[in-house]
Amino acid sequence: GYNALVQKIVNLNQTLQNNNLELEDRVNERTTDLQESESQLRQIIDLVPHFIFVKDETGKFEIVNKATAEVFGTTVEDLTGRKDVDFVANDAELVNFWSDDFEVIKSGKIKFIPEEKITDSENKTRYLQTTKVPFKISGTEISALLGIAVDITDRKHTEQQIIRLNHLREELLGLTNFNEKLIHITDAVVDIFDADFCRVWIIKSADRCNDSCPHAEATEGPHVCLHRERCLHLAASSGRYSGLDSAMHGRVPFGCYKIGMIASGAIESFNTNDVTHDSQVHDHDWAKKLGLVSFAGYCLFSDKGLPIGVIALFSKHAIDPHEAGLLEGVANSTSQVIQMNMDDTEKEAMRANLHRAQKMEAIGLMASGVAHDLNNILAGIVSYPELLLLQLAETSELRKPIEEIRDSGKRAATVVADLLTVARGAASTKAPCDVNVLIQDYLDSPEFSKLTSRHPGVICTKLLNAGNPIIYCSSVHVRKTIMNLLTNAMEALGKNGNVTVTTANQTIEKTDILENKIPPGSYVLITICDDGPGIASKDLNHIFEPFYTKKIMGRSGTGLGLSIVWNTVQDHNGEIFVESNEKGSIFQLYFPLSTEEIISDGLDTNTVQTFTPKDTHILVVDDEPQLRDIATQILKTIGYKVDSVCSGELAVTFVKDNPVDLIVMDMLMEPGMNGRQTYEEILKLNPNQKTIVTSGFSESTDIKATLELGANGFIKKPYSMANLDRAVKEALDN
Repeated sequence: GYNALVQKIVNLNQTLQNNNLELEDRVNERTTDLQESESQLRQIIDLVPHFIFVKDETGKFEIVNKATAEVFGTTVEDLTGRKDVDFVANDAELVNFWSDDFEVIKSGKIKFIPEEKITDSENKTRYLQTTKVPFKISGTEISALLGIAVDITDRKHTEQQIIRLNHLREELLGLTNFNEKLIHITDAVVDIFDADFCRVWIIKSADRCNDSCPHAEATEGPHVCLHRERCLHLAASSGRYSGLDSAMHGRVPFGCYKIGMIASGAIESFNTNDVTHDSQVHDHDWAKKLGLVSFAGYCLFSDKGLPIGVIALFSKHAIDPHEAGLLEGVANSTSQVIQMNMDDTEKEAMRANLHRAQKMEAIGLMASGVAHDLNNILAGIVSYPELLLLQLAETSELRKPIEEIRDSGKRAATVVADLLTVARGAASTKAPCDVNVLIQDYLDSPEFSKLTSRHPGVICTKLLNAGNPIIYCSSVHVRKTIMNLLTNAMEALGKNGNVTVTTANQTIEKTDILENKIPPGSYVLITICDDGPGIASKDLNHIFEPFYTKKIMGRSGTGLGLSIVWNTVQDHNGEIFVESNEKGSIFQLYFPLSTEEIISDGLDTNTVQTFTPKDTHILVVDDEPQLRDIATQILKTIGYKVDSVCSGELAVTFVKDNPVDLIVMDMLMEPGMNGRQTYEEILKLNPNQKTIVTSGFSESTDIKATLELGANGFIKKPYSMANLDRAVKEALDN
């Protein structure tokens, strides 16, 4: 029995040992699990960006996460078991933040603080939203506090940015000066978004790069000018680069740099937070030197969706998505400011154009009346000398003075022709013409040779690059326009300088209408530029007005040259743009491209016409006795049988009983029927009646209508014997 008892004790002891070992294993396993759970919990709370902490009733931190420790500028291990006052005794804001913890524990109530401001260990201001929850540690009577604080600094910053941007919009309404508004915007962007610098560029149309532009001669690199006809101009700049003194970036052509690419529509906007490594940013060394991190650029649009400019900024910190959205709002506001200015500018331009049109119309009415009367007077001065010369011997001493009278009359007639162009009522015929040929003909003419002889140091260069140079025009007026512009350019240069005349084809897209103010379509562009002293800004708005000239009247001009240019372009449904500064002047003339082909009339001016005047009966119809007499005498001298009447009504009566081979009829006859009405009545009597229309001035619609009815030609007054003879023979041979 004793041995059995001993064995039982031994077995029991072994069992106890085994149980202890098993219990120890379980405890170790549970401890390991708890350690792993605690480690995982620690990792989790350290990953949370918010502040998480547990404090006992004495104010010591029992549990803190990494974010909380960073606010105090220390580690989790160093902060655990210590009080906040050990770290923030000299920081009133942090003391206030932690000081009410004991009161919360004592009250036993949850406390929610929607917003409070602190300064962290790096002296940065932070805004927190905090919840503090009191509780008892499990199984004890020890009170503690759980705190969770959410960092709302970014949200608060965004709210402040929005408030300041709203104030910006209000402030812009109080400003009236356009440039001040743009500078106010760039200043605000630098301030609100803490940008290194901000700039605004505005598109200026038809503004070609000149010699002073650093992009003009560039052949490679990101600064190559790809669109010489359109350029961005720096309008406002704030921050590191304030003012508008940037040489390289003061003008940015379309397609040049990121700014030009944004403006051209290649990219609508661009935003990077890695400036120093982004492959699309060309100058990484410059960005590294300045410590730049981000770049943002936005295209500015008109209310019609057309590009009108670009706003861009560089910053030393990243631009988050919220800020990018706010910057888009700034871009929209900037677009509205520019659009409003464009609207005001356009209205002012419309008022100026209306005023100029009214002034030109008034002067035109005066010029037309004067020109019509002068033509009647000049007809005698030009034509009677020719009749006298036919009767004088070659050795007569009277020939020279009579020839001088005739030539003086012809020179006066050219001035009257200019007046008629100003009046925009000059009777002229239009046909498809090659602009390149018109320019080359003038450059090969004796007139141009004489002009160059007066300015031997001036170099004139032609670049006739228009592949399709056909326009529907009055070749006489277009040629005179070219002559006037080249003459002005050379006279502006004086002794030395350069003049360039170019032609090119240009298509105006619908998207370009806002820029160019001309209808979309295909055009032939004639450009005449010089590197002279330019036109003074006070004179630039008046250069197209008749008799507004800086030349010496009667010696170097009549004051009608540029008026003729302007009226010619208007008469051809074109448009003219002028730019001038101290480095030269540029005149750009847009003429609608014609789809018609040039058709030769088959007439050789050096060949004598086959028709002979024998027994040919001509009726002259004119209400002016002197002009009737001149035409009658010229035609009789040539050998025609001639009758004349003084009105359209008498002409109709005459041809009823006296058929004629040809009628030479004035267009403007008062009172009574004019030339068109008379021709319509005569056609009822003889549908094949040959007729020539003559006029010094008339409504162009009447002349066109008469020619469309079948009239055989038009001759302008005052006419010479040779001109009338040629017109009559061409009509009879037709």
